[in-house]
Amino acid sequence: MTLPTNKLVEYWYNQQGFFTMKGENGHYDLLAVQHQRDASWRYIHCEICIHPDEHPDFANRHETSDHHPTISTQVERWMNQTYTSFKKRAAREKLIPNVEWEYVLVYRDETKIQHLKQAKPSHLTFIPIQTIIADLKEDEQPL
Repeated sequence: MTLPTNKLVEYWYNQQGFFTMKGENGHYDLLAVQHQRDASWRYIHCEICIHPDEHPDFANRHETSDHHPTISTQVERWMNQTYTSFKKRAAREKLIPNVEWEYVLVYRDETKIQHLKQAKPSHLTFIPIQTIIADLKEDEQPL
């Protein structure tokens, strides 16, 4: 039996000691919260892009005949739609107010996110799904 990717990512965060909350009304895929040894907390907003149609598309498309959006403009727009829009912030704020969130993108296809990685959006960490699978395989205990 294989786990759906979202459950696999959730399990991976749980194995690291995170409390996780599944997405609500399409505002996020997964939120993860962890108490640190120094008494601080980590707050992670994780989006999961595994299927080809879920990956961000930064092709050089024309919005109008006079306007050619740059990659950085497209990345900024994608970050807003995915992590920082008012609705996304409000959904997180409703659950845990007044905290700083880290943003994580779990992805499958490196070629689909090259432009995004090159733009180096602040507060965004990239995790290939293969890394999560490898970590979980290492942690498997024989019966």
